[in-house]
Amino acid sequence: MWKKFKSLKLSLKIIVGIIAIIFLPVTLLLLSIEWLIKNIKSKKKISSVISIFLILFMLLINYSFVEGIKLSQDPEYMAQLEAKEQAQKEKIEAEKQNAIAKQQQEQKVKSEQKSKAKEEEIKENSEHAKNKKENITKQKTSNIKYDALQQLYLDIDNDLSYEETLKKVRKSKLPYTDQEYSSGQTIKVAYTSEVAKQRYAEEGDNVEISFELDKKTNKLNFSTLEYFNHKKFITIFDYESGTYWDFRDGKDNGLYINNYSNVTGNKDEKYIKSNSKENQLKYIFECKK
Repeated sequence: MWKKFKSLKLSLKIIVGIIAIIFLPVTLLLLSIEWLIKNIKSKKKISSVISIFLILFMLLINYSFVEGIKLSQDPEYMAQLEAKEQAQKEKIEAEKQNAIAKQQQEQKVKSEQKSKAKEEEIKENSEHAKNKKENITKQKTSNIKYDALQQLYLDIDNDLSYEETLKKVRKSKLPYTDQEYSSGQTIKVAYTSEVAKQRYAEEGDNVEISFELDKKTNKLNFSTLEYFNHKKFITIFDYESGTYWDFRDGKDNGLYINNYSNVTGNKDEKYIKSNSKENQLKYIFECKK
């Protein structure tokens, strides 16, 4: 075959070469057959066996080549192939979109975290400023000297029991009376015994603590704490429960100031709401009569 190829004209050689390259598996099969024939004629057994295996291998290659050509001409196979390629493209596109969505989500989370951190920083700065202001207020009020009754008013909390309150009153060493009523118990403290009386008392500064009796449990519960300043004629008080002037059933619990400047108005006009006992006393100190 090679000798015949060499004897051809150049133009035919080019044409045959191109065909041989296009149909390379067929060309290699023919060359393998030619080699087998030569080996048989030369009686080369080993080379003949190798040639046979080579021919079988090339037959397999050519079979695959032919089947590939057939499949390329099969519309159904091509449709399946195109569908598979399309599915692969869609998968790649979906993965790309998921990656973009994930990146956007991460950016959103980072932005939210940054915003939250900024809000926390603003809140922290606000709380710091508030604490600083409160500390300044406390420093100012800490320089104020309270008298014994005023200090007792500050020391008594509405979460103290009757026994704990009585203990604080005794510790102050101020004159006091402790009177039992059908509604509960009342302790009155003053600088003199005459003012500390609960009936027919003389006028003067005093602190009065009332406890309401719970008839179901027979327990005394904190009701009202009052401090009356006779010179300024102002009462400050901490109301929790019970019947006290315009207050009922504990709905209006809190700290209030009554300077008796308006005795005919409604409750909001009579009583000034306060946020601390110190501010209640400050109101008395700064009030000019």
